[in-house]
Amino acid sequence: MGQAAGLDSVEDLRDYLKNSLVADTEVGRRDLMNYVDYALQRFLVTLEYLPDRPGRVLELGANPYFMTLLIKKRRPYALELANFFHEDADPNKIYEQAIVNEKYGETHTFPYRQFNVEAGRFPYPDETFDGMLFCELLEHLVQDPVAALAETHRVLKPGGWLLVTTPNFARYENIVKLWLARNPSDQYSGYGVYGRHNREYTYPELLRLVSGLGFRVERLEARAIHPRHKLDLRTWIVTWLKPARFHEDNLFCLAVKAGPCHAKRPAWLYRSLPDELMNWQDWL
Repeated sequence: MGQAAGLDSVEDLRDYLKNSLVADTEVGRRDLMNYVDYALQRFLVTLEYLPDRPGRVLELGANPYFMTLLIKKRRPYALELANFFHEDADPNKIYEQAIVNEKYGETHTFPYRQFNVEAGRFPYPDETFDGMLFCELLEHLVQDPVAALAETHRVLKPGGWLLVTTPNFARYENIVKLWLARNPSDQYSGYGVYGRHNREYTYPELLRLVSGLGFRVERLEARAIHPRHKLDLRTWIVTWLKPARFHEDNLFCLAVKAGPCHAKRPAWLYRSLPDELMNWQDWL
């Protein structure tokens, strides 16, 4: 495992990941380095949520593999990976990407399948996996999040776990932006329609969405993942008035497959669909 065996501090992990950049990617090196700084605390909280027991686990949206590398070092999983880069990809083909970390003396080759999680059937049989990571994907979906989560339910074994992480739309930062009449929506992305946050969720929305699809939520929190420097007056007031339970930066939801999945689309999230696809009764 080379020098990376002793990665004990946050700064050690930061340096390790910044030297573990996938070579053949459309994302620039500078963007990846900045992403490590931005997301490292979220990676660590995600690790905290991951069950520490063996099993066959699928990580959706694995590229650029920072979370994958941490899982390989900290969890006893038989890990499988999936990405989505191109519409014409073959979901039954095994692709590969490599990471060469010269500083830490490591080379990793990551095999993965490629498919759009909201546009069809996952290329796995029913009840294949003991666990699944659905991390930082939900906010990027453009058409049918229920279809994507229903497929996760199908390929999980009974009692299998699902970890969903996603930015919290009701975070303090966004409340202050609205107070100042600034738009909290994400910018358009040079990486295409899936490169931006198309719809973010609040704590109650995530609870309703996951619970309504045959999962039992075991743990759900809004957590602070970005350092708070000196607060301006407006941010201090909002932080003082609003409970952290609902308004920290990111949502972390660990759930288990606990019952059948009735994949009707809830009216609080969908409109202009055929009646046979809709659930007009409000979930929860």
